[in-house]
Amino acid sequence: MDILDIRDGADEVRVEICGRLSDSAVENLFQAWQRSMSHVFWRRFVVNLSGLTGYDAAGHALLHQMHKFGVIFAAATAESLHYLDEISRPAVDVTAPILRRGVERAMPVHRHSARTASISPLSARAGAR
Repeated sequence: MDILDIRDGADEVRVEICGRLSDSAVENLFQAWQRSMSHVFWRRFVVNLSGLTGYDAAGHALLHQMHKFGVIFAAATAESLHYLDEISRPAVDVTAPILRRGVERAMPVHRHSARTASISPLSARAGAR
């Protein structure tokens, strides 16, 4: 059973995720986060990932966005540290085209004057002109 335990205090909101973060749990977490920011005084928002067993794309996106905006995460297990590493990485848009330079553009271009261009490399080293 997936549980989202939200403890709303005067100076902080503490959320413990137990199980998979998906579907309605994502929406509940988002709403709790938004409510914590809507008060007159700023309250710290802490998410405990120690009981997290996985998330769907929406869950990952929300946790990534929360990390980006400074939410504090707690992680006490190896698996939760792995999830924390995943959500803290920069987002990569897999639909965006990858721009690559062609080989000819990646190689440095050497500009020679017309006089040196006609001299062979071996004769130039020997000092012959």
